[in-house]
Amino acid sequence: SLRAGGSCGGEDALAYTGLSQWLQDYVAAAIAQADGGGSAAPFYQRFKQIVTDPAWTGVIVLAADLASGDLPPQIQGLAAGIDLTRFASHHFGFTASRVVVSPDTGQISLDGPSSFFGLVDYLDLAYAENALSGGDPEVPIPYTVPGDLGFTVLELRSLFENTALTRFESRIQLTVRRLFASSVTAAYRGGLAMPETAVVLTGSYIDQGGAGAYVFEQTAPSVFVTDSNVLSAVAFDRVQFNTLGARDAGATVASRFLIWGAFDFAELLTSDGALLDVLSFGSADGTQPVALGAGLAFSNLVIDMAFPVTTPSASVLVLDTANLAYDLDASRSRDDSLFRGFALQLKSFVEVTGAKTPADLGFLSVSSTLPLQRLTAPWYGVVYEVTLGGPGALASAADFTSNLLVAWSPKSTADATTRSVFLGLSLPGAAPGAKLFSIEGVFKVAVGSIALSRQVVPDTGQDPPPPPRQYYCLRLDDIALKIFGIVKLPPSATIRFFLFGDPDRMGSLGWYAAYVADQVPALPSAPRALPAATDEVQP
Repeated sequence: SLRAGGSCGGEDALAYTGLSQWLQDYVAAAIAQADGGGSAAPFYQRFKQIVTDPAWTGVIVLAADLASGDLPPQIQGLAAGIDLTRFASHHFGFTASRVVVSPDTGQISLDGPSSFFGLVDYLDLAYAENALSGGDPEVPIPYTVPGDLGFTVLELRSLFENTALTRFESRIQLTVRRLFASSVTAAYRGGLAMPETAVVLTGSYIDQGGAGAYVFEQTAPSVFVTDSNVLSAVAFDRVQFNTLGARDAGATVASRFLIWGAFDFAELLTSDGALLDVLSFGSADGTQPVALGAGLAFSNLVIDMAFPVTTPSASVLVLDTANLAYDLDASRSRDDSLFRGFALQLKSFVEVTGAKTPADLGFLSVSSTLPLQRLTAPWYGVVYEVTLGGPGALASAADFTSNLLVAWSPKSTADATTRSVFLGLSLPGAAPGAKLFSIEGVFKVAVGSIALSRQVVPDTGQDPPPPPRQYYCLRLDDIALKIFGIVKLPPSATIRFFLFGDPDRMGSLGWYAAYVADQVPALPSAPRALPAATDEVQP
């Protein structure tokens, strides 16, 4: 027995008093864990049984150092968040079977197979202090994070018995300092403010028919409030962590966080205080930060993490929107939004970190009376599909469909009076940034300016008058038809095209075109009478 007061004595007594005391303290602490009744108790029961059994025989190793390579391949990504100077097994060893001698043959053999056992119990120091003070293990811990994102392993417990993993428990933390290039100012979970802008994921081990799988998931949704007057908050409704494996011929380990959540966009007003809700999805104006988090639902937002095998602490975390997808069923759009009033369809997400502008992507600027400021990189955008109507037989039976871009950049912070937002429309079949689109390659339609507004339905004289209603209107000015790029039709006029949404938001659109004649200088009027003839010649 290794327990204090055990059967060591005589020549077998430990020679070093300091080591003896360390062993006794080490064993006593483990027994206290087993008897403590906390979450760690099940992990220490087997160790307590071994060290208190005088008849036990075998080999046991205490506090052996571990390296990142000792982690199973399925969770090797955890090495990026572990302090490897403190990473060690609590114990491991094997039980030696009793040696027996056959009375008939005299052959020596083992009475049963030997079995491996062990325990890894790693706790981050700050997390351990929080646990000792009675803190909620699901509440994130404040940490210093050098970049926009940080990763920490809070706890990692693995119990092996009879050469098999029998119990696994882990918690990891993803700390978020910036989202979509905006600073994160606060985090909420379950209606409570968190001490850190982070989420905690709980790890478990699932035995699937002999093939084990490690699962790390967030247990409750979290909402991150941002320093932006456009993107008010981003909700993380579900987060998963997975180790992807070795990359670069084994030199790098790659992992990822997969996120489901929602964009909570602000409600925008024009310069005169009228509503022009082009962002469409999110909480109502005036919602307190603790209640934010509803909006445009998404999936497949990824945070990629990679680190060199030789230096796991040198990890790099990057937000990746390449595969981001929308979930309209889980989204919440506002009643008077452009999305509802204009029968828009969600199409894609745009992220630009370089020098490209919306014009480079084929979007023409759409003017409005919103108080806006110039869009600067990095910028992000939601692309919608809008139907402009049918072009007729010349372009088959397909509708004219255009893309509407609603883009924003983090340049405008929460206290700014103007917003860094861009509205853009791409014309069907047009080259990037061009104001011409082609029909059958023969006819080209030229467009001047484009404007978006929200207008009141005119009074029809109904008695009693109905409640006031408003509709969104997209106006395309100076439309002209050119044949082979030469002849303009009509030759002395332009056409204005109006596309307007249903005031009752029933999903339909209407349109009309107005013919506007050019201003032609009037000819001088003919004299009422000719001057009388005379024989005199004026000198």
